[in-house]
Amino acid sequence: MLCFGMILKVKILEIKMNRTLISAAFAIVYAANTAYAAPISAFSEHELNHSFVINGGNSPEGIDIGFGPNALTIDRDSTTFVDDPTAIADDDIHVVIGNPFTDPPVAAEGSWVSTTILPNGTEGALAYYSSTVTTEDDPDPDEYDITRRSVAIEGEANAVITSAPIAASAAAFERLTRSYLFENTTNSLISFNIAGQFEAALGAQYNGIDGFARASAGFDLLFEPALGASVTYFPIAPYLTSSSDDDPGAIALEQLLIGSEGISFTASTSAMGDGGTTTALLEAQTRYIFGISLDAGASLVMNTGFQQANSVEYTPQPDVPAVPLPASIAFMTLGLGSLVGLRRRKAVKN
Repeated sequence: MLCFGMILKVKILEIKMNRTLISAAFAIVYAANTAYAAPISAFSEHELNHSFVINGGNSPEGIDIGFGPNALTIDRDSTTFVDDPTAIADDDIHVVIGNPFTDPPVAAEGSWVSTTILPNGTEGALAYYSSTVTTEDDPDPDEYDITRRSVAIEGEANAVITSAPIAASAAAFERLTRSYLFENTTNSLISFNIAGQFEAALGAQYNGIDGFARASAGFDLLFEPALGASVTYFPIAPYLTSSSDDDPGAIALEQLLIGSEGISFTASTSAMGDGGTTTALLEAQTRYIFGISLDAGASLVMNTGFQQANSVEYTPQPDVPAVPLPASIAFMTLGLGSLVGLRRRKAVKN
């Protein structure tokens, strides 16, 4: 039988989500534990890709494009817990600082794998997130303007408890925001466009009771136009979605807000344990173009960001014993029965 610890190590090395949303490693974990009367197995995962390109990848003449006035913010964490003093916890954190001005550009990377595994190797919890942000500047060596960016994020959380009803949980989240500044340095009106696309896939599955599995992800690309700046949204592709949340306790939600203010997308799936297998799946994608016009000397701030989160939790509830019938109630029932019999005998005599 494959052990859970070995599978987690394989997952850390591969760490690429299957488009069916129940990854091969998860399926192996589930199959490897079918010999047990498993209290629970809980899985949560997502993948989101988003990119945009400014003016076809070339800085519009007369427009300076760089990082904006709003500070870069990064918030990340990954944690696991199994309520057993013999459980072995481990964390693997990886960070790379990006550089858009090298050739090729250096992508900014961040990942965190947290595991807590029981010594038997067949039970434990895993939480994981990963993000890769590649930003590029104008290919002209004399121009140092940001013109492209692509973001790939993925995350997961899972827990498998088979031998005894002990609490377990896993959670990972990440949030990153950054702003970009467009400035017209000429005395003329300049127009250009920003074209982008995204695709997302999320899934959550819970097998058992007393717990849940959840996944969420989203991104923003929002504009703050100053005086003399304008933004126009051009729909160039339909917004396509598909979801499956027919199981009791399954929920799949998504929301896309898009217009002249920019684009904001959020999605989530959740599965609550009801004793069986509960699965929620969701996919979404679209493409878009924003037309930007800047009067002479005008500027525009574009705020971008993404967020991702996964969590699973199992909190076994103690069995509630049957409440015994108090002796006083039994005697009372017996007394009432005797009283009824006595009245019936008196009625016969009369």
